[in-house]
Amino acid sequence: MSENKVSAIVDLLRTDILDGKYSPGSALPSIKMLCSRFGVAHLTAVRVIESLKQLGLVKSRNGVGTFVARRMTTVGLVIPMMSHVEIFPP
Repeated sequence: MSENKVSAIVDLLRTDILDGKYSPGSALPSIKMLCSRFGVAHLTAVRVIESLKQLGLVKSRNGVGTFVARRMTTVGLVIPMMSHVEIFPP
């Protein structure tokens, strides 16, 4: 198995997810379908899914499938001299 093959498939699926081809909450193709689509072994497809999980792009549910993770946006606020601002108690 080639790590280059895994990386190439991860890149393709990541692009599909980020471009909206697979919307948040939608099912990703099964391991078997990934094997067929990309002509790879079962273990290669499993590694692709694991890589997508590590990137936070998908979540798997045993016996159900792999789904695109809902995107969370975190917003930070930095206020100099925060202790002197009335909306924040000391």
